[in-house]
Amino acid sequence: MDGTTDPAFEGPSLRRGSRHDRWRVGWHYLGEAVLVAAMFVLYRVTRQLTNDDLVTAFRNARHIITLEQRLRINIEEWMQRALINTDWLVRLLNRYYVWMHFPVAIGSLAGMLWRRRSAYATCRNEMAAVTLAALVLHIAIPLAPPRLMPGYVDTLMASGPRIYPASAIAGASNQIAAMPSLHFGWALLTALWFCRSSVRRVRHLVLLHPVVMLFAIVATANHWVLDAVVAAAIVTPVHLIVGRGTRALRSLA
Repeated sequence: MDGTTDPAFEGPSLRRGSRHDRWRVGWHYLGEAVLVAAMFVLYRVTRQLTNDDLVTAFRNARHIITLEQRLRINIEEWMQRALINTDWLVRLLNRYYVWMHFPVAIGSLAGMLWRRRSAYATCRNEMAAVTLAALVLHIAIPLAPPRLMPGYVDTLMASGPRIYPASAIAGASNQIAAMPSLHFGWALLTALWFCRSSVRRVRHLVLLHPVVMLFAIVATANHWVLDAVVAAAIVTPVHLIVGRGTRALRSLA
C-alpha cells in the first residue's frame, strides 16, 4: 500500500468523533453499500442476456475440452473420479463453492471499508473492473460447465446444496456463463488484497482461499480449468494497473 490514511475515515475510531463526523461517514458507508449492491444487481441482470443460448454454450464447451486436451490440463473428469466416492469431501467442496463465494467477497470489501479505508477505493475499483471484464466474456462466450456435459457428475444436484434448477435455462442464475470463473477470480483478488494491505507474516495464508476454491470449482464440475486460467489472466493485470491508477489519482487529489 501507499501508506497514506485519512484520519476522518479510519473505521472504529470514528465512534469517538463529533456527531457531524459520524453522520458524514455513516452516509458515506451507506453510499458505498448502495453502489456495490447496484453493481452486483446490474451484473446479475445483464448476465441473463445469454442464459438461453444453449447451442453455442455446448459447442464452446466441446471446444474447451479439445483445447484442454491439447494443453494436457484436462483434469476435471479425473479429479471427479478420484473424489466422487468420498462423500464427506464432496459435501465439503460443495459448501465451499456455495458459501465462500459471495460472502467472502462482500465481507472482504466491507472489511476494507471498515478497517482499511486507505485501501478500500482501490479494492472496490479492482472488483468492479474484474466483474465488468467477466461480464463481457460471459455475454460474448456462452459456455456450459462440465456438470452439464456427458461424463460428469453434478455434485450439487447429487449431494446438495441444490442452488441451481435442473433446467439450464431456468432460475435466476446464468448456468452457461462458466468462463471466466468469478468464484476463482474473486477468491484470488481478495487474497491479493490482504497480501498487499497487511504487514503480518501470516498474511500469505489467505492464498489458501483461491487454492481451495480452484480445487472446489473443478472437483464439483462447476468450472473448467481454463475458466480459472482466464480469471487469473484478468485479475493479475487489473490488480496491478487499476490498483496503481487508483492510488496515483488519490495522491493527486
